[in-house]
Amino acid sequence: MRPGGIRVAKPHGHPNGLALFSCSGADLFEAIPLAAPIAGHHLSISDRPHLYPLARLIDEYPRYAVLLADTHSARIVVVAVNAVEREAQIEGIKTKHHKQGGWSQARYQRHTENYHLHHAKEVVDALVPREWPRTGRRGAGAAGALDGSGGRAHHHGAS
Repeated sequence: MRPGGIRVAKPHGHPNGLALFSCSGADLFEAIPLAAPIAGHHLSISDRPHLYPLARLIDEYPRYAVLLADTHSARIVVVAVNAVEREAQIEGIKTKHHKQGGWSQARYQRHTENYHLHHAKEVVDALVPREWPRTGRRGAGAAGALDGSGGRAHHHGAS
């Protein structure tokens, strides 16, 4: 808090909008930089804050996640209201290809696939918020994996 009750949040990047809240009775003046632009200029003087333009931003710029993944690493970026909300990096065990045939090849392949499956489950656990089942929120997405023989991708829809 700055002297005189003025609080200014530090902007991340270049703000596209600004929300100001002021109350002389509470000695409050707060400026909040916004990553998403607000259509038009608004001034509201009331005993309650006018939050409708801010609530509309949530609908206009919904939260989504970007996932960059392979068989041993993943990067998750969650974007909300036109700004990066959080980032996560997940590293699994990097496996090597084994060219020898026979029984050991099949066992080694199952062992490698088990590492890949464990990594995929870890990524899904980090990606899907735990509160979704409680709120009844539904989402759509796609999952894919390169099969290593020519780069074909297998996609599975989710809802």
